[in-house]
Amino acid sequence: MRDRLLQVVSLGLGLFALGVYGWAVLMPDNHSFMVGLPWFYLVQGGFLCGVIWAIAQIWGQRQGESKGLWWLGGNLDWVIFCLIATLSLSLVTAPFREMAVLYSAVDIAYIGILYGLHHFWLQQSRAEKSQALLTHPLLLAQGLLCGAFSIWSLTLWLTETVLPELARLDALKELGIAAEYRFSSVTLRNWATFGHPNYVAGFLLLALPLLISLAIAAKSWQRWFWVACCSLSFIAFYSTNSRGGWLGLCVSFGVMVLLLLWKSTLPRRWLGLGGISGLTLLVLWAVQNERLRGTFTGLFSFGQQGGEFAYRWITTYTGWQMGWEQPLAGQGLGSVALLYQEFRPVWAGLEAEILFQLHSTPIQIWAELGLLGSFTMLLGLGLLAKMWWKLLQPKIWKAIAAEDKILVYAIGAAGIGYGVMALTDYQLDVVAIASFLLLYISLLTNLHHRYVRPVVALKPIFQPLSLGLIGLILAGILSWSIPMNAAFASSHLGFKSLRQEKLETFVDQLATAHSLAPWQPYYAYQLGWSLGELALWDNHPADIQRTLREEAILWFQRAIAASPSYEFGHSSLGWLTLVDTPTAATAYFSRAMELMPYHRLTLFGLGESWFKRGEIEKAIEAIAIEFVRFPEFAMSPLWLKAEWLDYYPAILERTDEIFTDLIIATKPKNQTLQTQLHQNRGALRWYYSDDAGAAEDFSVNNFTLGQLLLALEKTTPETWQQDLTAEQINTLHTAISDNKKWALAIAAWLYPEEAEPYLKKAFQLSDLSNQPKILRESLRRLKNQKSLRAWLRNQDYLRPSRIQRVGFNVISRHLGGAKPRDFGEFYDNILMGNLFNNLFVTVRYAPDLDLNLSQYWQPLLELPSTPKPQ
Repeated sequence: MRDRLLQVVSLGLGLFALGVYGWAVLMPDNHSFMVGLPWFYLVQGGFLCGVIWAIAQIWGQRQGESKGLWWLGGNLDWVIFCLIATLSLSLVTAPFREMAVLYSAVDIAYIGILYGLHHFWLQQSRAEKSQALLTHPLLLAQGLLCGAFSIWSLTLWLTETVLPELARLDALKELGIAAEYRFSSVTLRNWATFGHPNYVAGFLLLALPLLISLAIAAKSWQRWFWVACCSLSFIAFYSTNSRGGWLGLCVSFGVMVLLLLWKSTLPRRWLGLGGISGLTLLVLWAVQNERLRGTFTGLFSFGQQGGEFAYRWITTYTGWQMGWEQPLAGQGLGSVALLYQEFRPVWAGLEAEILFQLHSTPIQIWAELGLLGSFTMLLGLGLLAKMWWKLLQPKIWKAIAAEDKILVYAIGAAGIGYGVMALTDYQLDVVAIASFLLLYISLLTNLHHRYVRPVVALKPIFQPLSLGLIGLILAGILSWSIPMNAAFASSHLGFKSLRQEKLETFVDQLATAHSLAPWQPYYAYQLGWSLGELALWDNHPADIQRTLREEAILWFQRAIAASPSYEFGHSSLGWLTLVDTPTAATAYFSRAMELMPYHRLTLFGLGESWFKRGEIEKAIEAIAIEFVRFPEFAMSPLWLKAEWLDYYPAILERTDEIFTDLIIATKPKNQTLQTQLHQNRGALRWYYSDDAGAAEDFSVNNFTLGQLLLALEKTTPETWQQDLTAEQINTLHTAISDNKKWALAIAAWLYPEEAEPYLKKAFQLSDLSNQPKILRESLRRLKNQKSLRAWLRNQDYLRPSRIQRVGFNVISRHLGGAKPRDFGEFYDNILMGNLFNNLFVTVRYAPDLDLNLSQYWQPLLELPSTPKPQ
């Protein structure tokens, strides 16, 4: 009776864990939702049930079987011991110990589930009629889940991304604006269901070998069913447009073709032709695909190109620096998000400003677990490869059942393909992918047990000791997690109260959450920002504003105490203290500059703090550097305010000087940067009427738009066709026909009677499509305007802007809180910033520029010790 009850309980736990795994595969955007309620508790429940199920598999007494732990075999258990030792040492040395405990607990759960799966397959092989693994119900269920995933993924992508985008493009076509579906854009590629195309590609790299194996092993109509699943999975894989996935597929396909030529009994001629045809299709896919084609040019840029290659180069460099700081056991699991900006290089510019993983599995492991973690990873991969290779040896290969041979191919293809992709991305934090990998590893250990060397059990004398140790670890983790889970629940109630505008309840609940888990800075950041937002931007009496601001400062200081290397906290404190303590603001902005020097408005905030302290030269220097990095900011109507009006010419003069110095400093080595600097200096010179200087800059690269704007300043809407050259008129007409925003805006000035349709179309092509007030005001100012430049010098404060902290909640691995914005506010020159934004270049990634600029802003920093929270 007891054995029967144990089996029922074990089955129930296993099915619940399997259900959570299914949720992790099929739930849309689950990688983000898993850190929100109620899914946060569901995932924990899945891990807990999985571990208890594993314990029941290992030590549960069954009729005719001896209970106890059996080794994985192939020396893999030594890898597990090394991993546990590495995690233990890392917990001792990690700067964020509680965060390391949280992520280590997840790894311990995965280890337990791996042993549980290993024992599950051992029980199948000991059965009287040993079933082929490939036809086992668990693998069939996994195959069905993979097929369902492909169907669901394509459905979500088509309905939530493709069709809305096509509808938007059709709406633009009705306005005469031609646009195409940009398959290279990450937001338009297949993200479902994990939230990112690379995650989808990674899962499908694991799924495709299994589905192909099931199709080969199946008979009759079932084979066609699995072939259909394979086809849909290939389509879903293609829709991700993943470069890492494509590379993994190519390498995996090539290795499998070579293996088939070696092992298969099929005619080699047909295998060779099939292999060549398949590789040709993959190459053609890359050649016709703009994003994949750019891969090959980017490979030889050594991090000098912007975009995703620069992003990967920055994260690789940063991860290396993090690991080198503590080379033995790394910074500890979960430390990347908290330490990233501390080690991010100054030359990174605006790329890769914040993240929670380093987009490369080896680099992630090196940063968080150091040499010991890297050694453990390499040892584990080597032993797994050795186990798989032994199955291919002639004597062993002959003894393997036909269906198990197919499974060997599948394990190899999945391991090689995903292993290649893991070099370019880190996905072990995705539950569905990590669990799939565990399944493959457990299958490999069982095949090794069946055909190479039977595994042995832990000696009976150590069985109770190991069970007791596991029980203590499990109890310790559960007791440690209670305050964390209570804090999560309290914060959930607090955020709900905030949405209901119950401020006192919100503050009490978030304060309780912080007291329960002070090592998580998220609660203090949310409190600090929400109170600061009320203090600075809501209409309250002066005494209430002061109290709210003081409370906000205190909570930001507490957040910084828990996470001192996050620019957001320091710059927020800078804006809060700028109101009445500019000396403190200088210190906070200086620290923010150290962490992320080119975040927009940080230099302006630093300059304003020096301005309020009476250090005018330092203020001018800081703001001039901001102008160099963000030229459009120099065109803001902000500078027409009385407090800045007298200093604006001096700031522009200093900006011009810095541009000149940078052009001289970078002239011999970086022609691209030279062109950008001349263009930006020319744009500013044109804007403040230094036409001779602007003409000099625009002539360096024969900048057509700049030269056209200079020519238009010498004419009027009545005489422009006589004053412009034929080439300039042709350029303008062509640009108007091509629906260039700047050309449509110029046309609105040149043809006053048709100004509204031209300007409306220009607005439709920018971020101003739903701004009728701005359109009306722009048309009003355009009337009887004889100078295009005078019209574009927008003096109206129509739309205040604040920098949104995109991804703050997801990066913090929490959901439900407010989405913070910077406290600093600015006004864009709307027409210049939206319609003529190609007149200047805001370079996201220019290492030479940012390194040279650093010599200008570093002397402006003032870094006393950070005030401690009370």
